[in-house]
Amino acid sequence: MKEKQGFVVTGASGLLGGRVVELLALQEKGTVSLGRTAPKETHRKVHHISSDFSSQNLPNGLPCDSTYIHLAQSRHYYDFPARANEIFSVNVASTLALASRALETSATTFFLASTGGVYGGSLEPLTEDSRVEPQESLSFYITTKLSAEMLVHAYSDLINVIRARYFFIYGPGQAGNMLIPRLISKVQSGEEISVDGRAGVLLNPIFVDDAAQATFLAATSGLTGILNISGNEIVTIVDIVDLIGELLGIQPNIKRSGQPVLQNLVGDNTRMSSSLWKPRIDLRQGLKMVIESDFSKN
Repeated sequence: MKEKQGFVVTGASGLLGGRVVELLALQEKGTVSLGRTAPKETHRKVHHISSDFSSQNLPNGLPCDSTYIHLAQSRHYYDFPARANEIFSVNVASTLALASRALETSATTFFLASTGGVYGGSLEPLTEDSRVEPQESLSFYITTKLSAEMLVHAYSDLINVIRARYFFIYGPGQAGNMLIPRLISKVQSGEEISVDGRAGVLLNPIFVDDAAQATFLAATSGLTGILNISGNEIVTIVDIVDLIGELLGIQPNIKRSGQPVLQNLVGDNTRMSSSLWKPRIDLRQGLKMVIESDFSKN
């Protein structure tokens, strides 16, 4: 007998997914995790089913009347063109397969994790009404995320669809090739950090716990449409690097390229903050937690 009114979540072993699963496990509903790897923290209310999204073969018997939270993405997003087929399969084809399965099982909501990169950047803060960039100006990875958005949007007359655009999530345990861990590593090693303009681009990163709360609330609140998920503090790359240096007690090695900053990537989070969740972890707190967890010297 199929379980009713639960959650189906992908990417549960990832940085964001792990936190979201912890929140889902507290609910009085069943949660099914789909993916190659089970969540790092097991819970009796979370049932993991092994599924390879590069093949788009989804298991049978998924719960009916559920909320689908699709957080999985290809781990090879930097490996274009060598891994182009896998990136497309995981980011696009599996999204279509999962949306179709959600419709077949009478799901109530389909939540898709996308990226603020689909906007392409702007000197002004980007709102949910800002236009996305033409595909020819986007990277292959970001184009696949935009393609997935377009596919699930086609289902929005049949099911509640949320397309969440994240801006620079960071937190303890994040992969070393992501922005914040890379900057910390460079400051710690004394490696040169090159920035455009006087201070580099403007960003508003969000700590993973705040991003998880916003994700959970968006997926369970009946919200629809596009949602920016981003932090409150708008900072430059140099602001971030200087703060990292202060926390580490190291003077960063910053080189200014002399090239002007042509566009920033700041996501306006008014919709998120006014209707769902106001970020609680500021950048100093968040960076301190990352450094203490992942970069402390033994």
